[in-house]
Amino acid sequence: MDALSPVGDRHIIFDMTPDQFRQLLVQNPFAPLRLHLNSGEIVEISDPGCVLIFGATLQVFTIKRDRAPILEDNRYIPLRSIAQVEQTTAA
Repeated sequence: MDALSPVGDRHIIFDMTPDQFRQLLVQNPFAPLRLHLNSGEIVEISDPGCVLIFGATLQVFTIKRDRAPILEDNRYIPLRSIAQVEQTTAA
């Protein structure tokens, strides 16, 4: 990673490439991610299967799982719009 800063039980990551982000998604066990966007918005990723990487853009979606899976939220996030990625320890 370009910059990795441990903070308590989490890590803050800056300036990620698509390959570096992919590495976070395939870690075993997966550590939940919190994306801090330049807009101030925060996007939580608790399931690595709900993220697709297209070049330098992430597709992040959430699925509601009552009886049948239903797409609840779907967004495209350019990596350049991510101010930092917070990686927490797996529970």
